[in-house]
Amino acid sequence: MINKKEKYVLMFFILLIYIFNSGSIAQLDVYHQYYIPLADSILNDFSYSINGNSVSYPMWGYSILLSLVKLFGSYNYIIGFQLVLCYFSILSFYRLFQLNYKNIHLVLLLPIISLSTVKWNDAIVGSLLIFYIEYLCKAYKSGVVKNFIISGLLLGIILNFRSEYLLLIPIQIVSVLVFKSVRSNVSFIKHCVIYLTTFLILLPWALRNKSEFDELKFTSSNGAAVMYISLGQLPDNKWGIKPIDESAFNFVNKNKIKDPYSIDGEKILKSEFIDLVIKEPIEYAKKCGYNLLNIFIGGIYTGEYGSLLITRKERIRIDNKINSSKGIEKFNTILKEDYQSNVLILLEKIILISYRLLWLFLISYFMYLIFMKNYDELTIIIMVLVIFKLLTVSMIQYEYRHINSVYPFVLGIVLRKVVKKV
Repeated sequence: MINKKEKYVLMFFILLIYIFNSGSIAQLDVYHQYYIPLADSILNDFSYSINGNSVSYPMWGYSILLSLVKLFGSYNYIIGFQLVLCYFSILSFYRLFQLNYKNIHLVLLLPIISLSTVKWNDAIVGSLLIFYIEYLCKAYKSGVVKNFIISGLLLGIILNFRSEYLLLIPIQIVSVLVFKSVRSNVSFIKHCVIYLTTFLILLPWALRNKSEFDELKFTSSNGAAVMYISLGQLPDNKWGIKPIDESAFNFVNKNKIKDPYSIDGEKILKSEFIDLVIKEPIEYAKKCGYNLLNIFIGGIYTGEYGSLLITRKERIRIDNKINSSKGIEKFNTILKEDYQSNVLILLEKIILISYRLLWLFLISYFMYLIFMKNYDELTIIIMVLVIFKLLTVSMIQYEYRHINSVYPFVLGIVLRKVVKKV
């Protein structure tokens, strides 16, 4: 657990990480092009639109939260909310795994904290997932209906931020049917309370889509575009697709559709994705394998500390030069920049590589524990979450920041095992 003095240390560390990562540029285009205009539309006329056009992407959770934050003065206050939520989620982390806090843990907590310092919906989802798993574990252990309802409420809120977590539901249902330790403690009817509550929380989004687009749609409409673009993540793929947004835009534009993230764009891209996979199933299997490998060796998001003292434009220029270099030449490219730029960027890359190695160790050790088949309710719940992430990231899209959402749980399982041995 964690005492009062240690809580202050944790608060200070969270604030410190935010200060050093305050120049981050990750997902800023989405933030300014989608989330802010949509929040403005909510505040101005209670619509969910950009330039007067109703949209079905992205999910409205983050923009609704932004509009609420703006009532207190500024959209920038969202960071304060995310940091507070992160702090309480870390307290939840220690309750969930029944661990005693140690200052050395701050090093291990950095990926959890860095995720919360950036203006993106993943920051909210990453924290809420910890609360969700905590209450789901309580529900499995106690069988108390209130905990099932709270679990469903949290999952429903998560889905209003990122709809791909709908795929988590069937995997969790299968786990109830497969694992005796879960099935013996939880009746299937009680388990369904979670998903009934989730359904009710997500229903307003679906009804809004029905009203606006005449389609009862529980997800956002960018899924097919992501699947199509992600085919390009396999280097030198036979489809000739590049893993950039322009690939989806170019395809739908040729078919006289303006927006690949619209419902019409989703339909045509979904059809094209299926056709391409059917024509080249082995190539798709290679793509899934390539993404799966990257889950293990690609690392996790740890922050963009090199952006602290330079402009966004300058950081993009330097990143383009680094990305065009190979191997050790990347470090030579960094060192050729001026002192103000290269020191922090070099530090950022060293941190990134260090945590890449840490993640490889954690996920490998976690897989070892799973193969040892020593399951309790918590291990099963987390195993299901990791399976969900492995499937979605390998079959759809890999981004190393997507791995941060499961990092706390893999870390917790490994820490708990190590503490027992010590």
